[in-house]
Amino acid sequence: MRRAPLRLNALTVAKMIRYLQEVPSNVYELAECCGLTPPTVRRFVLAMEKERAIRIVGWEKDSIGRYVTKVYAFGEGKNVPKPRPDVSINERRRMRAARKRQMGLQAALAGSSHRERETEGVR
Repeated sequence: MRRAPLRLNALTVAKMIRYLQEVPSNVYELAECCGLTPPTVRRFVLAMEKERAIRIVGWEKDSIGRYVTKVYAFGEGKNVPKPRPDVSINERRRMRAARKRQMGLQAALAGSSHRERETEGVR
C-alpha cells in the first residue's frame, strides 16, 4: 500500500540534507528516503543546486544506456559534466547516413505529394 506523500517541512528538508551528506543520491532515492514525490524533491534539489548547496557528482545510465539521471552530493564544488554517449565513430557515421537517407525520403515524398496537388488543380 502506498503512503500519502508528506508535506515539505523542516523535518523532511533535514532528512534530505542528512541523506545527501551521507550518500550521493539521485532524485528518486531522495524521494524514497523522505516520503515525498520525485517532482517535489526535484524542485527542492534544483533550488539547492542553484544556490550551490549541492553539486552533481555523477551520472547514471537509463535502460537504453543514456546518461540522464544526475547524482547529487551535499557541499560546494564543481559539477561533473555529463559524459559523452558511448558510441563509436563507425556507429555515428552509420546513424548520420541513416538520418540523411530518411531526410531525403521525406523530401521526396513531400515533393511528390506537392506535385500531385499541382496536377490536380490543372485538370
